[in-house]
Amino acid sequence: MMTELLVRAQLHNDKEATAQILAAFTPKIKASLYQVPADHREDLKQELYIKMIEVIRSFDISDLNLNFESGCTS
Repeated sequence: MMTELLVRAQLHNDKEATAQILAAFTPKIKASLYQVPADHREDLKQELYIKMIEVIRSFDISDLNLNFESGCTS
């Protein structure tokens, strides 16, 4: 599932797929933010999401097993 979302986000610039990937990591991000002083949490959260989007866009998908039925491979 995550592989398919990553491929859709990269190859098709699918904003919904990107949002689903971010949503999957949101609980971990929220939990981790409790280790940061409250007055820095919102800024750090925004920086983390920006970094995640950059990673989603630049992740090397060439080694992934792309044998799924989604119509995403070209």
